Parts: sequence; structure tokens; C-alpha cells
Amino acid sequence: MKKPPVAAAKVTIAACITYVVLLLALHIIKPEVTPSWQTLSIYSRGAWGWLGQIAYCLLGLTHLALFFTVKNQVKSRYGKAGLIVLLIASLGGILGGLGVSDPLNTPQSQMTTSGSIHAVGAGLEIWGAPIAALLINLNIMRKNTAWKAKRGALIAITVIPLIGLVLFMGSGASANGNVGPGDIIGAMNRVAIAAIMIWQITLARLVLSEQ
Repeated sequence: MKKPPVAAAKVTIAACITYVVLLLALHIIKPEVTPSWQTLSIYSRGAWGWLGQIAYCLLGLTHLALFFTVKNQVKSRYGKAGLIVLLIASLGGILGGLGVSDPLNTPQSQMTTSGSIHAVGAGLEIWGAPIAALLINLNIMRKNTAWKAKRGALIAITVIPLIGLVLFMGSGASANGNVGPGDIIGAMNRVAIAAIMIWQITLARLVLSEQ
């Protein structure tokens, strides 16, 4: 088995932790945002919106760092497809940071260019990361015998991002395109992102344990 880049694994962990800290800071700095029903995209609007944009770009960079961490561990075509999806998720995070989201419930026909860029980027990220987790983790479990002892951990961090995605999409569907107080799409958005962070940090730590 090829040795993974230690530096990339450490950067992945550091970037994920920095992103989480920045996100927690935004929850304090912008108390007008209601986490239960307002998604993370709202943090790119208004005062301190630039900090929310940086957070999105940093989210994209965490995926990029993970790409370099695991690329030598991937051997099959579907695993390599997972790496491509991870790069797409990385691009999505950066696009999400470059654009400022429109207000919630803005009709698609009335979205600004900046809001559209943000929406496309956010969609690529929130869908791409869990799909990448599935393809990459399955590849490592099936093709890298040296990871056999870590199979249980790999299964757990494969399922967690997918559950987060399902919860987020389900909460969005239940709101029926008209999000407001009483909905939980904001909370489920945060659960989905937390699940992605758990996957990335755990996988990077597992890579480091192979050294």
C-alpha cells in the first residue's frame, strides 16, 4: 500500500477544526440567525457576511486537502470517481463562498447572479461530499487489505454523511419550498455538515495511523 501524504492529512484535520471553530463563532457573532430553520447560507448575508463567505471557501479547502490525503489509497474506477466527486464538492464549497446567498424562499426566477452561484456551489458541496465518502470508503475497504482492522470505523464514517444528507433533504422536502419558523431545515443542514466533518477528520486520522 502506498504511503499517504502525512502533511495533507494534518492539513485536512487542521482545516476541518478551523472551519468548525469559525462556524461556531458565526453563531455567536450573528445571533439574529435562527439555527433551527435558517441554513448556513444565511451567514454570508449582512453584517459579517464576508466571514460566512470565508467559511464556505474553507469548507471547500477541507475537501481539497482530503483529496490529497487519500488519493494514493484509491485503486478502483469507482474509487477514482469518488475522488473526482470530492473535487467537485471542493469546487462547490469555494463557489458557495464566492457567491452571497439570496434570502430564503427566493423564487428561482428572481435569484441574483451571486445567489445562483452560491446555490449551485452549496448544492455541489452538500451532495458531493457524502457521495464521495461512499465511493472512497468502499474502495478503501474492498481494495486495501491493510485497512481490514479499521473496517468498522470505515463503515461508520461512510454511513454518517449519507444519513446527514437524507435528514437535510427530508427536512427541505417537508418545508415544501416555504421555509419558516417551525421548520428544522437549518438544524439538519448543520447535522449534515457535522457529519461531513466527522468523516473527513476520522478518515485523515486513520490515514495518519498507517504511518
